[in-house]
Parts: sequence; structure tokens; C-alpha cells
Amino acid sequence: MFQQLKLRWESSTTRSKTFLLGGVVAIFLLFCSLTYWAIRDDYQVLFSNMEPQDAAQMVAELDKQKIPYRLANDATTILVDKDVVHKTRLKLMGKGMTLKGNVGFELFNNTDYGTTEFAQKVNFQRALQGELSRTISAMDEIKSARIHLVLPESGLLRRQGSKAKASVSLLMKGDAQLSAEQIAGIQRLVAAAVPEMDSGAVTILDQRGVALTPLNGTDSAAASTSGKLEVKKEIESYLTRKVVGLLDKALGPGKALVSIDVTLNYDQIKITTEDVFPEGGGVILRRKQSQQSQQSQQGSSLRLGNVTDPKNHSTDRPIPDRSSPSSSMVDVEYQNSRRVEQIVGDPGNVKRISVGLLLPGGVSKGQVVQIKEVVEMAVGLNSSRGDAIAVHSVDQIMSAPSVAVERTDNAPMVDKNVPKKVMHPDAGYTVIWLLALFMVCLLIAGGVIATSRLRKSKKKGSLSPTERERALQKIMEWADSELSEIRTVDSR
Repeated sequence: MFQQLKLRWESSTTRSKTFLLGGVVAIFLLFCSLTYWAIRDDYQVLFSNMEPQDAAQMVAELDKQKIPYRLANDATTILVDKDVVHKTRLKLMGKGMTLKGNVGFELFNNTDYGTTEFAQKVNFQRALQGELSRTISAMDEIKSARIHLVLPESGLLRRQGSKAKASVSLLMKGDAQLSAEQIAGIQRLVAAAVPEMDSGAVTILDQRGVALTPLNGTDSAAASTSGKLEVKKEIESYLTRKVVGLLDKALGPGKALVSIDVTLNYDQIKITTEDVFPEGGGVILRRKQSQQSQQSQQGSSLRLGNVTDPKNHSTDRPIPDRSSPSSSMVDVEYQNSRRVEQIVGDPGNVKRISVGLLLPGGVSKGQVVQIKEVVEMAVGLNSSRGDAIAVHSVDQIMSAPSVAVERTDNAPMVDKNVPKKVMHPDAGYTVIWLLALFMVCLLIAGGVIATSRLRKSKKKGSLSPTERERALQKIMEWADSELSEIRTVDSR
């Protein structure tokens, strides 16, 4: 059998031998791969994207528990066998192993009763910072976060006006960026977790040290200017989008140009009006009525009168003398009512709006007027406020007459029908550059010609003795041939 294989091998062509060897090698490699895949250990991710200090802590605990592991991705990922990956993760989390290098409220799991009050405050601040860092790091765009809190002292020795502050440092994932809403959300999150903290007291930085939060008025004088400019841009953008959307549907996309300028009034106006109601319209505080009567020296003068009672019985009763003079006085004290009205104008009101529209060609004057009216209503222009709008079409601008130039007395008369040749301001510079380029080309051509001649002259240098002999021999042969031809002609 071996002889038959040997004979067949020897009788086979080179191509057949090559295919046979290739097949044997392929089968061997496939067998080795299957064997390695069957006997190898399947390691899966235990933790990934870890900080160096967290990875060191996890590796130390795995070594302590004698659990085999592997490191990957520059020691930021820990791999363990797939059969124990979940069990190992639960064990590590159950022992209070922290991630992201932050310590949370698990710091108080093992309370030491001998800890001082100052140490308890520091631990509480560390735990609060760690919990906030974990919450912020859970966002998709953020890789890690560090928070520093400045908490005011509590108690009798607390300084007046001291407020809590916070600074947040973020490490973003790749080129990820946070939107304005996300930044405001982080500020509100930190302010809600810390007592007596305003969202404006939270400063957020990225890994490049760029402040993501807007400046407060107390931090810089440019903060108010920046805020005013942002408000102006937002209003102008809103009105521009509104008008552009209207014109795109009426005339076609991108056929009209719109420019809107908004002037805002940031003066804070406070108007106080006080009205006092007239007398009698208020509330009575005190009422005093006094009456005086003048009597004779004998006392009160009385006289007897015949008075008839209801039963027709007549009796004599004393009747006061009404003829004596008397006076009465009524003193009434009112609290006059008054009305105080205060009107405070918020800064940032619209002072004036200016709109400029450039319409495409082919728009009639009637359409221009109609578009102007529609835009005025859409933007909300108020003529009493000083708002203005200018609407023109391309045809009106192209057909507009040129501005006439006033001629002085000494200026010569120029025929308007003769077309004027107006030279472009850059024409003189263009001619100069062309002349300079031509001169440079001449210099380059002259240099090339001179160089070629020098090379030819070098090649035509003195001949060696052997070359001279050969040249002389050729000249002699040529001369002999010429002489022989001449002699032949003469003999004829």
C-alpha cells in the first residue's frame, strides 16, 4: 500500500501535489482550531471602562478570593470565567466595592460611635458628593464626574449671607456634548440635593476646563451683555423662521431673503400711583356730638301747660321753655382711603422691530404690498412703537436709477450718451502682476539657455591623443577620397 501511494505520488503532477499538501495543511489547522475552541476557558466581562484605582481595588479583591481573571483594554476591563461572572459580581457588590472612585452613603454602613462631629460632617459631604457623581455619570454622554461642595457652617457662628456652592467637573465620552437643557438639568439636580443652594451657584466644567454654565451677574460684568445678546438672537431667530416659513410656502423655498433686527429695552421702569379718596368716602374712626343751651339765672325756666292725654284727661305738666337759645356741634373723624398702584416694567421688552425683505424677480407691485401687509401681521409690527419694514424685489433694485453726481462749475461737460469706460480698481495691480510674471519667465528662460550652452561647451572640451589621431585619420581619408574624385573628373 505504501508503494502504491509512493507510485501515485510520483506519477502525480506538480499541481496535484500542491492541492494535496494544501488540503492536508487546512485539515490540520481546522483540527487545531476546533481543539483549542473546545478546551479553552470562556472569559466574559466582569467590569469594563474602569478607573485605575477601581481596577486595582477589584483585582486585589479577586486575588484575595483566588478567582482567576484576565485584564483587557489597557487594564480597564476585567474578565472572569463565564460560569462565575454573575456570582463574582454579586460578591464584590455585596462587600461594598465602589465604582468610579466615588464613595456614597455606604460610608455609614459601619458607624463608629467614637467619631467626632466634624468627622461626621466631612463623611456626609463625601457621601453626598459621591452619590451625586454616580447619578451624573449615569448619563450617556458623560464618562465620569467629580463634584466639590462648599457647605456653609451651621450654628450660632454662621456667617451672614453665606450660601452653598458647588462645582462639577465632567469627563465626556469622545466628542459628545451636552445640550443647554442637560446642563440646566445637572444644575437643578445638584441644587435640589444640597440644602439652601440655588441652581445658579452650580458651576460645570468639561475636561478642557471650559465653563458650560453661563456666567452669573455677580461673577462678571460681561454676563449681562452675553445674556442680552442671547435673548436678542433667540427673538430674531424665532421671527425670522416665522417669516421664512410663510414666504417659502407662498413664493417657493429659498426665493426670498429675510433680515430682522430687534431692539430690546433693558431699562427697569417702576411707576407708583397714589390716589386719595375725598372726604366722606372713607371709614369713620370717631364721631363726637356736643350740644349746649343757655339758661336763666333761676335755673331752667318751666311753664305749666294743659296737656291732654289719650283718654281725654287734661293735666298740667311742666314744659321746657323752647325759647331759650342753644347750640350743637358734631365732630366726625374719617380715615381717608387711598390706593397705591405700582407698575414695574420687566427689562427685555421689545423696543423696536425692523424687517427687511428681498423678493425674487417677477413680483408685481400689488403682490409686494400684499406680502408687506402679511409680514406686518405675522411679525406684529406696531407703527406707534417705531417699527419699520422695507420690502423690495430684485427687479426694483436692478432697475433703480443711478445716483446723480453734482457737477462743479469748473468740471468739463460730459456727454451722457457716450459710454464711459470704467476701470476696475484692481486693474492696475493686475497689469503690474502680469508684467512681473513675464519678466520672471524671461529670466527663467535665459537661465535655462545659458545652462544648456555651458553643458554643451563642457562636452566639447579638448580631445585625448587617441581621439585626435582617429579624427586626423578620418580627415585624411576624406581628403583622399575627395582628391580621387576630382582626378577622375579631370581625366574625363
